[in-house]
Amino acid sequence: MRSTAKRLAAVAPQFPPTRYAKLTPPRVQGVLARARLFALIGQLRLQHRVIWLAAPPGAGKSTLAASWLEHDRAPAIWCRIDAADADPGTLFFYFSEALRKLDGCMAWQAPDLHSGAAGFARLFFRTFYAALPTGAVLVLDNLQEFDWDNAGQLLEYAFSEVPDGVTLLALSRDTPPARLARLELGGTLTVLDWDVLRAQGDEAFAMAGAGDSADAWVALAAGWPAALAMLRAGGVDAVFRYFEGEVLGPMAAPDRHALLLLSCAPSLAQADIGGLAGADAAPRLMAQLCRTRQFVERSSDGIYQFHPLFGDFLRGRARSELEASALTAMSGRAAVLMEQSGRLDEAERLFQEAGDAAAFARFLVRTAAGMLAMGRGESWRLWLSSLDAMLAQAMPQLDYWHGMSLVELRPRHARTLLMKAEAAFRQSGQRVDQLLAAAAIVDSYEADWADPAGLEQWREVLAAGAEDAALWSDPVALLRVHSRLLCALLAGVPDQARLTACCERTLAAMQPVAQASELLAAGAIVLRYFDMSDNAARAGALITQLAQVEHASALDQVRWLRHVARWYNKEGQQERAQEVMMAARLIGSDGAQDQALHARHLIDTGELAAARTVLDQMMPAAGRALAEWSLLDTHWHALSGHLAGALDAARTTVRFAYDAGMPPSERATCEALLGACLAWQGDFDGAARCYGAAADLAGGVQLALLREEALFIQACAHAQQGDTGAAREALQAALQAHRRRRGALLFAALPQLAARIVALALENEIDSTYAAAIATRQSLVSPHRSVPGWPWPVAVRTLGKFEIALAGTELAPSGKAQQRPLTLLKSLVAAGEGGRTQPSLVSQLWGNADVARSALNVTLHRLRKLLRSDDAVTVAGGRIWLNEAQVWSDVAALDALCLTIASLPAAAPVDDIRRLAASLLALYRGPFCDGIEDSWILPMRDRARNVFLAAVARLGQDLEAGAEWETALGLYQRALEAEPLSEANYRGWMRCARQKDGTAAAFGAYRRCRDTLSIVLGVAPSLETEKLAVSLGLKEASNR
Repeated sequence: MRSTAKRLAAVAPQFPPTRYAKLTPPRVQGVLARARLFALIGQLRLQHRVIWLAAPPGAGKSTLAASWLEHDRAPAIWCRIDAADADPGTLFFYFSEALRKLDGCMAWQAPDLHSGAAGFARLFFRTFYAALPTGAVLVLDNLQEFDWDNAGQLLEYAFSEVPDGVTLLALSRDTPPARLARLELGGTLTVLDWDVLRAQGDEAFAMAGAGDSADAWVALAAGWPAALAMLRAGGVDAVFRYFEGEVLGPMAAPDRHALLLLSCAPSLAQADIGGLAGADAAPRLMAQLCRTRQFVERSSDGIYQFHPLFGDFLRGRARSELEASALTAMSGRAAVLMEQSGRLDEAERLFQEAGDAAAFARFLVRTAAGMLAMGRGESWRLWLSSLDAMLAQAMPQLDYWHGMSLVELRPRHARTLLMKAEAAFRQSGQRVDQLLAAAAIVDSYEADWADPAGLEQWREVLAAGAEDAALWSDPVALLRVHSRLLCALLAGVPDQARLTACCERTLAAMQPVAQASELLAAGAIVLRYFDMSDNAARAGALITQLAQVEHASALDQVRWLRHVARWYNKEGQQERAQEVMMAARLIGSDGAQDQALHARHLIDTGELAAARTVLDQMMPAAGRALAEWSLLDTHWHALSGHLAGALDAARTTVRFAYDAGMPPSERATCEALLGACLAWQGDFDGAARCYGAAADLAGGVQLALLREEALFIQACAHAQQGDTGAAREALQAALQAHRRRRGALLFAALPQLAARIVALALENEIDSTYAAAIATRQSLVSPHRSVPGWPWPVAVRTLGKFEIALAGTELAPSGKAQQRPLTLLKSLVAAGEGGRTQPSLVSQLWGNADVARSALNVTLHRLRKLLRSDDAVTVAGGRIWLNEAQVWSDVAALDALCLTIASLPAAAPVDDIRRLAASLLALYRGPFCDGIEDSWILPMRDRARNVFLAAVARLGQDLEAGAEWETALGLYQRALEAEPLSEANYRGWMRCARQKDGTAAAFGAYRRCRDTLSIVLGVAPSLETEKLAVSLGLKEASNR
């Protein structure tokens, strides 16, 4: 084909090309180079032969194409299409002329249309493209002016015949016509639409300039480059003159009038246009403006919207050209349509503009429930604040919904509004509304943790209304009344028969209700009743039933899931609780409140790094939100183990809570958290002051919980002061209260304090099973390794009989395959917290075999599998060691205990000494790895025995000083089992036996010592032992 073009060029007459404006690209001096779009066009050229730019007038399509050509330096032809190009002769003439600009040439001949324009067009464009150099670009500007319906076949071949190596850049206000759809589907053609071409970010600010108005202009222009240029040159007036001259001015008077009327509505559905404008042609007008991209856009759901500047222009013209009464009436009609289509923000503005206060008040009542369900209570209250006060006070429904919107945020103020509404409903005989107000009052007590005594009045109001069957045509209202009556009964003195009956009525009322928020709210109350009555089967069935609820809001789902997770925790099903909390975390929604819930769940589930990220992103500026954020920040520091950070954040939280005027119950929560942090620090006087301040602010259930926590902290304080009796008394009372109310968690935000309390209970044998269950449920880490009965994930005993227990259940490993992993485990126990190097383990277990290193990896894998935990064994830096947070060993516990014994004060309490002696005997049950005589075992065996004997010597001395003869005697006898030749322990046995059982028993100990030394060593007892025997009257003095 290219050879044909050369032959045609050879015979064609040569004339200098004529300059036509139609074939001249726009000037681009001083134009911003849009690097983002340059790069995108360059990338798309490699993938598509045709790039179609579709955007409204003033979008900078021509400027972009011309500046890109200047940047790319590609050989280019520019042709601006107009209506005359529907004539084949005109079209092909200008294309032939355009080719001459690139030193190409086509023999000109008039098109022969007798054989068909399509055939001629195909041949023409094949020849045309063949004459273009590789890398050439053809730009067709202003394509929206072409008559695609009647002459489209002429240009269709301009698109379909583009060869590889040539790019066609099409510029239009419209998207590609239907006849080019096959090219788009096949990948020949791609579209860059308005969303891509808008001026974005730095581009927009660069176009706006560096003046003080740049930010405002960028916002007004909404990405429209021409608007930015006009704003920079002449301000908003320049843009409005453009709209008048280019869009509104040329319109026929009826169309102009209809468009001005429609501008009153910020957005329009297709079905609303004709009724609002009162003109049948209005829908056609909007469709045409949208199609030609004249500052009207249509969303995917069929909603028309004006460009912000165009809308402002039209509304200004409407105010100056239309009568005020017509505008007001239009605003009222548009408001109703906006409300019906769910566009409530737009409806609110239009109701306000219409000036009909009564209609606006009715709108507030109609939309309140939906707004609250969407979590938009603050917006609704803002709307309410603009209503005339006299009118608002005359409508108790507004007080009711105002109170409903504040139940979670400001429950006491909400209760005041709800009680006012309830009284008005009662006085006017609106019985159902009165009962719904009473139900909401119960919710306010729940949110406020207020004194449940105040609920008595409302229990009786709800009970009377619930019995009146004639009232209840609305199943949702009936469910709300029954469930809140159950809630009120749960807060009072338990009446099992009445509670059971009310629960059954609530469950029956749930059956016909489909509204997710009501079902989940009622279900949370019923779940509390099942928890209180210890009915796990029905609780599980309820959870399964409500898991099928659909269309619940994110907030309702999260609230329900938190109740479910709490119940699973109480039942000891930590894995299920974790799954539920993870499900809550994965529920995504917008808004600060949802972000706070997300952070709360991340903290609860231990994902502290992710929680920190969310907290840093959401930190509010002031007010209640800041106090709530600070509360979460305190929890994060506490759970991260940062005592100083937690204390600082807790003090800040208390200050913010008072500054923000938070309700007393919430201030009490903040005071208590600070008190718990102080107790963690060991400042029990400060903790007592904080809990005293919290108790002054609290009431009802909250007060009881605070008193329980204060008892736990008192127990720790008494223990620190050495008052064991007072500590035991306070701890026993606190644990009984915790068990009685079936408490799920103990100081959940401060696991270190909770662990200290559990350890205190286990050490003093106070409800040990219950205390251990708390440690397991909360995955607490023991404050030290010698806490008796602590439920470690993995417990390894090597002193005496070798034993492994997983979560309290003994493991019985068997089989030859497990022997090597068990040997590795024993070696790591002996190594202690520093672990051992991998080469030393290889040498110990396999010698120096070449395959030993891979064998170590296999053995390590088997050991982790045996212990059912990858976290139990840590590998890092060429060393392997046991994770102390996961694995308890009697060797490590013995070391910790003996260190405590060695540091005992001179006058330690006898009770503490007895407890330490019992722990020592429980730990040292015999030699390390008894029965195994491998060489690497012996040094550890000797070390453990020596540590044990040193501890016996110290405790025995203190026990004898306290006349605790029987306990001391048990220690000495166990020590002699470990080292039969220790005369010091024989002497201790002799002294204790003399005081406890008399001379004969002491002589038996002396004789045992004498005989053992004689038989084993062939020596007599030492002079010190002989002197003791004489002093105890066991023998006469000798001259030795």
